[in-house]
Amino acid sequence: MKMESFSAELLERAVKSGFAQAEVYIKSGESFEAGTHEGEINSYEVSGSFGLGFRGLYNGKMGYASTQALDDDAMEQLIRGAKQNALLIDEEEAETLFEGATKYPDVNAFSEALEEVSAKAKLEKLLKLDELGRSLDEEVRSLEDCSLFSASGETRMMNTLGLDLCFRKNICGMSLTPIARRGNQSETSFRFACSRDFHALDPEALAKEGVQEALSRLGGEVLPSGAYPVVFRRDAAQALLGTFTGVFNAEAAQKGLSLLKGREGQTIASPMVTILDDPLQWIGARPFDGEGVPGSAKALVEDGVLCTLMHNRKTAAKQGTKTTGNASRSYGSKLGVSPTTFYLKPGSLGYEALLREVHQGILITGLQGLHSGADPVSGDFSLSAKGFRIEGGALGGPVTGITVAGNFFTLLQAVQCLGDDLYFGFPGGSCIGSTSLYGGKLTIAGK
Repeated sequence: MKMESFSAELLERAVKSGFAQAEVYIKSGESFEAGTHEGEINSYEVSGSFGLGFRGLYNGKMGYASTQALDDDAMEQLIRGAKQNALLIDEEEAETLFEGATKYPDVNAFSEALEEVSAKAKLEKLLKLDELGRSLDEEVRSLEDCSLFSASGETRMMNTLGLDLCFRKNICGMSLTPIARRGNQSETSFRFACSRDFHALDPEALAKEGVQEALSRLGGEVLPSGAYPVVFRRDAAQALLGTFTGVFNAEAAQKGLSLLKGREGQTIASPMVTILDDPLQWIGARPFDGEGVPGSAKALVEDGVLCTLMHNRKTAAKQGTKTTGNASRSYGSKLGVSPTTFYLKPGSLGYEALLREVHQGILITGLQGLHSGADPVSGDFSLSAKGFRIEGGALGGPVTGITVAGNFFTLLQAVQCLGDDLYFGFPGGSCIGSTSLYGGKLTIAGK
């Protein structure tokens, strides 16, 4: 059965079966991924995916069910499963469907040209990246990883209130992890690039950047323990910010899992800090959220003041406010809240100017243990780190084997300088971005 006819019939049957409202949420896509080892292709996968999520309002509660099949048995299982799920719900807050908006933003996130790129062209570019990564310097002769991917997907939503939306997007990207060796020492670096323009992926530039970063880390020293002025380079700052995005989630706050609960309108950060969530920008752009609410840019923090948390319609209704368009879901999950393109607004300082401003300190370029060494509720973190000395306003020698400790909320309040070097991490369900930042002194544990 075709997807459109299956969805229409499912909604019709749902109403006849006693659902006051019903909705179909469909995700489908195709992906390509390949990797190399020592100049040869050692992994290659082309796959497709499809899933249909159904939710419906039954006896005043929203029930969920999902399937990967499009046949009559699947239809009956969806209706029966959603009813059973609804009867198990004991939450007081009612979840309802969205009837749609009169206007949606124009988001062009699909490249027809990318779909026409052959597998041969992708593999050739991948092998070029592998070759360059292993040949640019004598101290880098192997790669821990070298890969290239492309993916395309479609999201479709239909419900009994008249909502009918469809959105397509695609992306391609490549990454490498060079291994630099000098004597008994070895260091790695991870670099990636992604775009909707396959020809914009530059193996030479990516390999050069990755190799230089790995080489620069060789010969690192362990610092004496103490309090040091610390700059988080944009990639390290991005990783740290990404770990704590949940504190801006209204669902988490309402469950008592965020210290920002009830603090809207209060100053929570330095006046230099503005944090934005904009679903219309960068590689993760989309015109509507998981409920079909139109996407729009908003400031979560503006000039240090908490303006709003991220909401879906359910959390917004519970708090007596409006949704921010941050509803999230997959075909097999219930409704949640998540960032879209979430980032720290850039400052005015170039990277070198920021180092000159700090003059003496430590530049953190890599963090490890983000899942185990950071508490997303309290904001405390204690993380293994790598980086460089800042000496006389310039980059000094590498440092390694250190731990940086502090508190995310305290760091936001202490921000004194922001770079203009906005960087987004590897794209996933959300895109998180940051600039380099200086937030005063932090505790460094070393020797």
